[in-house]
Amino acid sequence: LKGECLSGSLTENRLFNLLKSLNFKNIKVISRVLYRIEKGFKFFSLTFSGQKPAYNNEKFLYYPGIFSSIITDDLDIVFKGEVVKLNDLPDAKEIFVLDKDGVSVTNVEMNVTCEVAPEVIREKRDFKNQIFYEAGCLICGEELIYFDSPKLKICELCGKELMATVSCKNGHFICDVCHYKKPLLLMDKFLLRSEEKDLIELYKKIKDQAEFPMHGPEYHSLIPGVILTCFRNNGGKISDLEIKMAIDRGKKIPGGSCAYMGVCGVTVGVSIALSVILKASPLKRNERTIVLKVASELNKKFANFNAPRCCQRESITGLKYFSEVSKELISIKIPAEIKFECNQYNLNKSCIGKRCPYYPTT
Repeated sequence: LKGECLSGSLTENRLFNLLKSLNFKNIKVISRVLYRIEKGFKFFSLTFSGQKPAYNNEKFLYYPGIFSSIITDDLDIVFKGEVVKLNDLPDAKEIFVLDKDGVSVTNVEMNVTCEVAPEVIREKRDFKNQIFYEAGCLICGEELIYFDSPKLKICELCGKELMATVSCKNGHFICDVCHYKKPLLLMDKFLLRSEEKDLIELYKKIKDQAEFPMHGPEYHSLIPGVILTCFRNNGGKISDLEIKMAIDRGKKIPGGSCAYMGVCGVTVGVSIALSVILKASPLKRNERTIVLKVASELNKKFANFNAPRCCQRESITGLKYFSEVSKELISIKIPAEIKFECNQYNLNKSCIGKRCPYYPTT
């Protein structure tokens, strides 16, 4: 065999590794045919191709393929349906090469398969001048209806189609982002300028100034903002950036989390503030444990009400609890001494009345 072409044969792995070491990219086998069998060993005739990379030749790639992902010669992982920017893309119909904007496919001829959808005409709402109701639907004030199963709904304000679990009797749906957008436009500026030291008093002031609705995801950002502002005003060291970060963390907790996730947004809000004060992280054992214990205790308090949600009841309870434990946990007593009586019980159709500790006594 030494005089035949078989003497120069290579294993396929060695062949491809050799080509890679010579800086060939996009190596692929074009054909693979059994050539001979000698002493039990199979020899194949391979036709293959490879490309030498050109510098600064980045293009957009879209992988539509049958696998969940592919790995390039440079060990970049490209997931199905993902658009990535890579250098020297392979010339293959199994991979879509896009134009310079990363939009249109350039290497495969394609035709539009969709007809033009009819234009959806609906009333356009001016967000800045929109008057929002305090209770019920923000748009019309009607009672909210919660669905047993999610539905696709279009937000009345931003026009995005999203999965929804609630709308009003008239079909109005407001997404979380639009729900908290207006109150939070003013909240962080108000908090950063405030010199108020009492948690309850600051809560009342910001609610009045920022036009908070009776219920909604706004409270998930309001609570950590109030706590950190009062912490600073009582001598604690906290920066504007940390207050803004806490408010932003609160935005990530969706409306209805008390029922849909088993943790009230106020619980998370208090925990966010405590986490920022303690500089907690997933790797700090003691700080993480303190935050978890506070969250657990607050969730128990809310569950003991055995009642439908009330963002105000939970907010005041959460602020008072934080005040009670503040001296022990953060070495600074944060007051919550202002007497609080609810002024919205007549608007709240699910109010528990005299069972609520903040129900008016007269």
